[in-house]
Amino acid sequence: MTLEYFLQYRPWVYHTTDKSSLAGIKRFGLQSAEEIVGLTGADARVLLAQRREERRFLPDVEGCKFSLRDQKPMSDAALRKCLEFPLTPSDWYRLINKRVFFWVSPSTADALHSAKATHGSTQVLLKVDARAFLSKYYARAEVTTINAGYAGRRPARRGLATFTPLAKYENGVKSIVELTIVGSVPDIWEFIA
Repeated sequence: MTLEYFLQYRPWVYHTTDKSSLAGIKRFGLQSAEEIVGLTGADARVLLAQRREERRFLPDVEGCKFSLRDQKPMSDAALRKCLEFPLTPSDWYRLINKRVFFWVSPSTADALHSAKATHGSTQVLLKVDARAFLSKYYARAEVTTINAGYAGRRPARRGLATFTPLAKYENGVKSIVELTIVGSVPDIWEFIA
C-alpha cells in the first residue's frame, strides 16, 4: 500500500497513554514496553514475557514517570486457543511488547479512550499527523487487522504474519485496525496535533 493511498483514508493515527506519561513521552519519545523496561532498568523477565494483570509503575528516569498498562484483555488460556504454531503466550507478549501501537480509526480510538476514562484512568488521546509521521516512519510501519492486545471472547487468530509491513499490505485501508512501529518513535511530539 502506498503512503498516499493510506493517507487518503487515514490522515490521522491515534495513541492512548496515561496523562502521567506525557513528560516522559516529550523527553524520550514514544517507546515500546521493551524500550521502557530497558530505559528504566526494570525486570524484563517479569514484565515482557508474561501477562501483566495490573498496571506496572516503573522507576522514574530524569524526573519522568513510566508505567506499563495492564494486559487484562488477554489471557494465556485465550491465547493458546488463537495462536498459530509454534507461538506460545510468552512469545506473543514479547512480540507485542516490542511495538508502539496506533489506532487508525478515529471512532475506535475514541471508543477505547472513553472506555478507559470511565474506568477511572487518566487517559489522553494523542492525535498524530499521519502524513508527517509516516513520511519519516513509513519503512518501519507495520499494520494488523486485529486488536493485537485483545484476546477475549472469540479471539482472532494470530501468529508471526499478524503484522504486515504497510508497504506490502494489499487488502484496503478499512481492514486495518492498528498501525505499529517496532521499537520507539523518539520524535513523536513533532507529529502530534
